[in-house]
Amino acid sequence: MQKKFFTLMEVMIAALVLSLAAASTLSIVGTGRSKLLREERRWAREHYLTNVVEFYLSVGPDQQVPDCLLPEGWYATCDLYDVEDGLPDEAYESIREWRLGEFHICLYDGSGSLVGEQFIRKLLKEDDVGYESMGAE
Repeated sequence: MQKKFFTLMEVMIAALVLSLAAASTLSIVGTGRSKLLREERRWAREHYLTNVVEFYLSVGPDQQVPDCLLPEGWYATCDLYDVEDGLPDEAYESIREWRLGEFHICLYDGSGSLVGEQFIRKLLKEDDVGYESMGAE
């Protein structure tokens, strides 16, 4: 009985198919890895912003964010404004000393670039907003 061997052409085609499969697999894995890293960074930024928002909403806009909430070099700012634009006339007077305030919270990375910002409206005591009644006009 005679042994049958593969021809050079068959071996070359098999090697080509194998190399194309390996290249496409590496491409898929590389793309998936880069997407995963990008999404992890995006999630981390959103997580830090959420932590800062929760901090300012619970303790007030004048407090300093603890170092343990943010990576080194990152910082946040918070401004509190009295909401007056777009409200009906009767809403300009406080109700039992409660007013609508708006927190403007910004998160910055180590280079000073804006990472994210959030505007949140919350009912606050009139003294906390720093509202001086000017009356509805």
